[in-house]
Parts: sequence; structure tokens; C-alpha cells
Amino acid sequence: MELDVKIICRCEDVTEEEIVKKIHEGYRTMDDIKRILRVTMGLCQGKGCRKHIAKIISRELGIPMKEIVQPTYRPPTKPIPISATFENTNKRVPSVQH
Repeated sequence: MELDVKIICRCEDVTEEEIVKKIHEGYRTMDDIKRILRVTMGLCQGKGCRKHIAKIISRELGIPMKEIVQPTYRPPTKPIPISATFENTNKRVPSVQH
């Protein structure tokens, strides 16, 4: 195992090297990177990697951070058990503990 590998998106197990490679292949925006590598689509919905990915794009393309458009969050932003989709809709959905 390579010791200098930097995991950027832990949920989808995506490295900085993979992100940089895609940027140099022509994927230029957060949405581009999201669609090709699935970053920000895991359990945390990007809460752990969005800023890191934006910094990488900024660095690689020479774009100021304020110009990098962040992808929108998609429901559910709070994890729920799959069984909640089959239960009576009048019941309260239990919280998932981390």
C-alpha cells in the first residue's frame, strides 16, 4: 500500500490523485467531478470532502475558491434506515446514531 495516498472522499474512497487526474482530463467543476467520481454522494453528502475538492480544483485550475460553485445537497441529507420507507407514514422516523 502506498503511504502518501490522500483519501479526499472517505464515503466513496476517492483519492486526491484520482480527482487531479479527472481535472486534467477535462472535468472542471464540482458537478463534473461529482458525476464522474461520485464524490459528495456518500453517507455524509459531501460534508467531509466538499471543501477539500474545491481547494483541489482551485489549485489545479488557478480559479479563486469563491468562483467554484458547490453542488447542491440532495435528500436525504440525514441518513434513515431503509425500513423507514416501508413503515406507516404516520410514524416518526428514528434517528440513526453515528
